[in-house]
Amino acid sequence: MFINLTNHPSSGWSEEQLKAAQQYGEVIDIPFPLVDEQATEAEIKRLADEYVSIIKSKGKVQDLTVHIMGEQTFCYALISKLQKEGICCVASCTEHDNFINEQGQKVSTFHFARFREYVPPRALRWWKIMKTCFSSFFKGKAHKKEPYSWIAVTLVIVSEVLMLFLSQTHYTVLLTVSLLLLLLWGICKMMGLSFSFRRTVSKLLANAISPTSLGTVYLLFFVIHIGWLGNAVHGLFSETGDDFMSVLFSTLVCIVGLLALVFFFPDGKEEKDKNAKETIVSAMSLIGIPRTRDYKELNLRPLVRILQGRQLSNCELLILRSDFNKMSDSDLCVKIKEVMDFIFSYKNEDEKLVPDLLKGKTVREQMEVLIKKVAEVEFPEQKENIKSLTIDWTDPCDYNDFKSCHDVLTKKIERKDDVMHRLICYVSPGTALVGALITLMAIDGDRELYYYSQDKNKDDSERLMPVNKNDIPLKNLLSQALETLNAV
Repeated sequence: MFINLTNHPSSGWSEEQLKAAQQYGEVIDIPFPLVDEQATEAEIKRLADEYVSIIKSKGKVQDLTVHIMGEQTFCYALISKLQKEGICCVASCTEHDNFINEQGQKVSTFHFARFREYVPPRALRWWKIMKTCFSSFFKGKAHKKEPYSWIAVTLVIVSEVLMLFLSQTHYTVLLTVSLLLLLLWGICKMMGLSFSFRRTVSKLLANAISPTSLGTVYLLFFVIHIGWLGNAVHGLFSETGDDFMSVLFSTLVCIVGLLALVFFFPDGKEEKDKNAKETIVSAMSLIGIPRTRDYKELNLRPLVRILQGRQLSNCELLILRSDFNKMSDSDLCVKIKEVMDFIFSYKNEDEKLVPDLLKGKTVREQMEVLIKKVAEVEFPEQKENIKSLTIDWTDPCDYNDFKSCHDVLTKKIERKDDVMHRLICYVSPGTALVGALITLMAIDGDRELYYYSQDKNKDDSERLMPVNKNDIPLKNLLSQALETLNAV
């Protein structure tokens, strides 16, 4: 749900701003309060508390996004409280055009560009992470294996501290902890919760690319235990007598802790809902007519080929939206019309219909019309189903900037990574950098990975290829994960 808490009702917004807000969910308005200029700090705090209660009454905290702009001291107080509750707060960003009119007065016009999240302080971000972790544990909002994972990591940490620093009966404690871990593992097996070493390592590495709260804790302790184990093994070859037994005990403790971390990390293999929507994550090639004027060379074709053989009524395209090298909307509209004319000409259809199809639509809507038109050409038997195909977009980003693409794509994927969506990552359209990013995103959990073969000798129906993620080498990914961790 998108809550508009400003002095500008959503009914007066531009179509582009309204569509951007609807990406967060249903849009509702809460009137911005009249803040007395003589109000004290205590009164501002009480007013902020009232609005926190009003906002929380609108729905679940994790589903709320608040658009807040207005009197600055009230906004600061309210945003601080909402962020502590885990509620996302955003502001609208606009492009300013200034000019001098005939009367010599300066006139400013504003055009909506995007919504930008208020960045919480570092301490608050850690608070939010911890709160998310514990709320998922106590309220069962997260992955069904997460409570067992938190029990395991807590047990490992506490037992290691007791064994290494407090306890004198090392072997007794070690045996007790081993039995507890074995019991917990047995319970998980009885409940049908399977754990995979390879999927665990893949999940840990994927966490270095797209961090989660539990994953960050696990990755940290995983690396610590790897370093500890190496040091302990080295000590086995250099110590003798009582020192040797102490080092041997430390090594055994480390091995037990490491195994516990590996076996009790959620691997993301959730059972999807039977009505789960197929969400295809893809980029989009630059819009344009092929130089050869051969339809089969049209660079938008690979984008729609991923729809091959899918139930389009239960399918959506999530497209990483490019800024198209800062191309203006007017120039982009011209490009879209050129390609539409080209397709109509190829199909021997009346090109005079193109302006009517695009008339009165935003740039994004025109791109959706173009994509669906290409899909109709590729799959004429599904023409009616294509009309109901859902197309979602990220915020615009630079296809040649990894961080820009990563930030906007992660924001979207996190909202759809649940049992009601089956994520399918598609790497063929877009730049090589974007393809690498989407491949890295596909490592996490049970996301599927596809590409469109460039072998032109194959029939179109044979060029869509799945990727077996077990074939992806983990060595280089581990190096990247460790580099990411060292950079924190």
